[in-house]
Amino acid sequence: MLAYEYQKRGDTAAALEAVDKMLKTLPYNWRFNAYAANIYGWAGKWDKVDSLFEEGCKRFEEGKVPPDPTNHYFIEVYRNTCFMHRKMDLLGKVVERGMKLFPDFRGIYEVAWWYYLNVEKDIDKLVKSIEEWLAHHPEDRQVQALLSQIRSGGIERRIMRAPESTRVKPPPTQSLINEDRVR
Repeated sequence: MLAYEYQKRGDTAAALEAVDKMLKTLPYNWRFNAYAANIYGWAGKWDKVDSLFEEGCKRFEEGKVPPDPTNHYFIEVYRNTCFMHRKMDLLGKVVERGMKLFPDFRGIYEVAWWYYLNVEKDIDKLVKSIEEWLAHHPEDRQVQALLSQIRSGGIERRIMRAPESTRVKPPPTQSLINEDRVR
């Protein structure tokens, strides 16, 4: 929290020093990891953001993070950091890893669908990831309707929302999946 106070004052050096001390002093916690990544992103230290992301993913993959219903927020924080700073290359990595780490978290799949459509412009990848979701969640009628709409040509290769936009709200997932578009 001290780092955010320094950030608000525009003191990058002090914010980074506070985050570095936090990471060295406190035992590992994904919340501290993601918090630090947010500060490093603000400071333009994307190599640090990437290494913290990799470290966090590795800990999840190795079962070193205790089960908690809020663990998927690890991916959410990184997703938001990518959107805020328009780091679409890192966003691609975040969604790919997020779907593997949290296969039952629809939110990360929705971001992946937006990413595949608007950044990669890859309908085949979009369809494949939707089919993967439905293989494990066949009861998801909204996503079934989305897949039908895509297969019928209802979603063409176009940008639904400019990736250059720094606005994160409404979430880009709602631009791809909402009641008005899914019929």
